[in-house]
Amino acid sequence: MQWLDVYHHKNPDSQHRVLMIDKDANPPERTWCFWSDREHYYDSLVSHRWSRVKFASPQGEVVQDISDFTYQYISGREFFKSAYRRIHADGRIDRITAEVSNTQKAGGLTQVETDQGIFAAPEVYSSVPDANKVSNYKKQQGGAGMWQHFRGWFIDTGEDIFDPETITLMDFRTEQKNGAVFFYVLPFSRRKALVECTVFGPEIWDDEQYDEKLREYTERYIAAEVNITSSEKGQIPMSMMDFDGLRYDGTRSIGTAAGIVKPSTGYMFLRSLRAVECMVGGKARPETPPRFAFYDRLLLGIIRDEPQQISRIMHSLFSRNDFTHVFRFLDEQTSLQEDVKMLSTLPYTPFLKQLTKQTLSSKNRVK
Repeated sequence: MQWLDVYHHKNPDSQHRVLMIDKDANPPERTWCFWSDREHYYDSLVSHRWSRVKFASPQGEVVQDISDFTYQYISGREFFKSAYRRIHADGRIDRITAEVSNTQKAGGLTQVETDQGIFAAPEVYSSVPDANKVSNYKKQQGGAGMWQHFRGWFIDTGEDIFDPETITLMDFRTEQKNGAVFFYVLPFSRRKALVECTVFGPEIWDDEQYDEKLREYTERYIAAEVNITSSEKGQIPMSMMDFDGLRYDGTRSIGTAAGIVKPSTGYMFLRSLRAVECMVGGKARPETPPRFAFYDRLLLGIIRDEPQQISRIMHSLFSRNDFTHVFRFLDEQTSLQEDVKMLSTLPYTPFLKQLTKQTLSSKNRVK
């Protein structure tokens, strides 16, 4: 969606026609959140901005102003409404609802096979990987990968409770079982907020598991009773794998299928936008500096092997560093010197154990 939206905005005189194939007629109920210190293409769709951020764990709480940054919220409903409005007004774009089953190269074109017929084009972009290739990859790897999965409640407390200027980015004050578990609170007013239970782990929970955690958290830290007005849920891959090998034949991957998601955090909205703007401008997609991929690989290994350590690691990160430096680090915008200074504030034992394990594993694969 971002690619299509940005491409036609940047190329108003293009005569290329585009067919957009959606699996579902209605877009998913979801939101996008991210931090930013500058304007961006979707700035007008940001409905809420926060300038203060809280981190909490059993070791304590930290609240900071985030200087030039703001934490931003875009409603999925408004995003898709805006995008579809532009698409429907653009005579160069057609949209259908169909299930893609396969693709193949034929005579310089890529044929896309769907339950609504076969379509062909010289360029095909896909935001989802080939399901058969993903299945085969999982079998080769011996099981499921790591996920950030979540379920959130939009709530109304009926009384003034929230500070509408402060979000809770992570709150680890809950049992660390079946993954690294934390809560996320976005207050839209003094009475309304999104409260989300987020898990880093290999197994996707059912709704009842999330809801039990959400009830416990809201009763203990928000209010004895809350009115749930709606809900959302989702899952995001946390993986270092080469997504390019999982693409449909004859296609170019975009979004999650292109490996845009930051493996260790799940954030992708602005990363995807930057990649799209490069692609539309004829530039190469920015590569992740090797040292950040190294950091991600270590943290993912800790999440897999010692998820109970994540609360302590994150507490050290946020309690001993300026939040704006943390955000720049997570955006891969820091220098090596800044990285060393920040990493020195973290407990070294989990990282050393993981480095040793991954080094030994790599040597065994070479043999």
